Amino acid sequence: MRKLFIHEPLDICHSEAAMFPERHVKLFRNGRNQTVRIPREFELPGKDAIMRKESERLIIEPMPPKSLLAFLATLAPLNERVSADPRLRIRNSSSFDALPARHQ
Repeated sequence: MRKLFIHEPLDICHSEAAMFPERHVKLFRNGRNQTVRIPREFELPGKDAIMRKESERLIIEPMPPKSLLAFLATLAPLNERVSADPRLRIRNSSSFDALPARHQ
């Protein structure tokens, strides 16, 4: 079995700024709250967000959808046609007439 030794750490990204774009923003007061205008390129979807503090960093993330239906409503419609496979076709509604009355 051959062992691999790495003598120097691999430097994939030379600066953190290359991975995370930065913008200078102004802080101002809105009543008792401190406010920041979020630049367009950092805009979050929706009307709500989650904010937390990690050490000296303030992190703002979009609010996750509250339900599966809310999540599905955010998806773009598919532009694909449904398969013409005969096994996937909806049966004639008359085939459901054979169900017992309690199941109709």
